[in-house]
Amino acid sequence: MPVVRPRPPQGNSQAPWGQLLVAAAAVVFLVLLGTGRIRIAPSISSAVPASPPGGSNQALRWADHPQSLALPGQLPHWLGAAARTPGSLQLEDGPLLNETVHFGSQDVGGDAWLYRNLFNKKRNGFFVEVGAGAGGSPTRSLQAAAGWRGMLIEGDAGAYRQLSLARPDAICLHAAICGGRFGTVHWASRAQQQQGSGSSGGIWELMPAERRQALRGGEESAQGLPTVQCFPLQYLLDKFGILAIDLLVVNVAGAELEVLSGLDFSRLAVKVLTVGRSGGSATGSGAQQGSSQAAAIAELLTQASFEAVPPASEGEAQHQGSWTVFVSSRLRHHLRQASEA
Repeated sequence: MPVVRPRPPQGNSQAPWGQLLVAAAAVVFLVLLGTGRIRIAPSISSAVPASPPGGSNQALRWADHPQSLALPGQLPHWLGAAARTPGSLQLEDGPLLNETVHFGSQDVGGDAWLYRNLFNKKRNGFFVEVGAGAGGSPTRSLQAAAGWRGMLIEGDAGAYRQLSLARPDAICLHAAICGGRFGTVHWASRAQQQQGSGSSGGIWELMPAERRQALRGGEESAQGLPTVQCFPLQYLLDKFGILAIDLLVVNVAGAELEVLSGLDFSRLAVKVLTVGRSGGSATGSGAQQGSSQAAAIAELLTQASFEAVPPASEGEAQHQGSWTVFVSSRLRHHLRQASEA
């Protein structure tokens, strides 16, 4: 009886090798992505969860927002992951912090003061900073020393480019913040006139007249100024599913009230909030505007159960700095324990 031998499979005999090469390339790509050697600038709308915590209510809240508004940004590799990849700034479980980190400011509201007095060297906190400038901000030290994560928002194009390079391990967004509305606004900054970082800029439409004059030498028109997309801060927090913030920093050249008025504190848990003081060097009407805005901010935050933190000593009063610090009343007893530790 003849022996029937199985016929060899038809097709490309090299297919298994091709599949192995594709798999190897995918592994190399993922390794490079995880170590930060490759960066992707994806569409923010496709990179964040479609249904953040809080779900349908948040989706309905923003259902009618303009779909055409672009949100440029850079996303860190930890976003959406349960834990960071090895080699990131997230600290492993253990008693040690990075004590070699240099803190920039001992003033009230500065990075060293917040880290040691309010947060008692808290590890792995979460921050949101509006008006982050080029990246050299109070949250940078918290990130480096204690593994904090967070979101950084900057409206100045030049400062944002530096920010995205300096802070790759944070959510970086190029946007302006406008209360409870969406739109396109003009951006004016000192960098457009003379110097560097653009961190002293702001939304032209929201600037006091005195500040406009200082930035543009008396020019009253926004003609020629760059534009930037403007979003409510609450929209961006909802988009990324952010419900709890350890430290919220708002420093936007006189538009702090506009930013804060767009937040829904009834469903957002913020522990500590630092607000930049506007009009500190202004005179006349500019100083009056700054004073009235400070009073309005204090009233708004008092209604949201925040308390202003007074200097603990006469020495601190002399180093009040350019920040006003507010603390959630629910956290007051924790802070008292931390300051005594």
